Amino acid sequence: MKVDHHSRTDGWLGHAIRIVLLYGAVAALWIVFSDAVVEWIAGSVESAARLQTAKGLLFILVTASLLYVLIRRATDRLGDEATAVRESEERFRTLVANVPGAVYRCAWDDDWTMEFLSD
Repeated sequence: MKVDHHSRTDGWLGHAIRIVLLYGAVAALWIVFSDAVVEWIAGSVESAARLQTAKGLLFILVTASLLYVLIRRATDRLGDEATAVRESEERFRTLVANVPGAVYRCAWDDDWTMEFLSD
């Protein structure tokens, strides 16, 4: 049986969950507090309606910016991790190519199946 040293929450799924939770928290706080501000500022129904529209447009601007920043950071981090994996694989291939003799890898199964890695 192969052991996975990284849980799904360490990768893209973990980033997505954090983004969704942060977005939900910001959206909930925005709704609660901005409604209170509109009620406090508005002197009439017409004024409240205009403020609600402005509040909605500002919400879109703020949350779109927040999502952009969070998604950009997550994709940059994942890109850095992918680069590190590629560099590690390249170092491993260079090592295997320069080792005198044969290099094998054993599978973690009942037969300890050997796989030839050298050229």
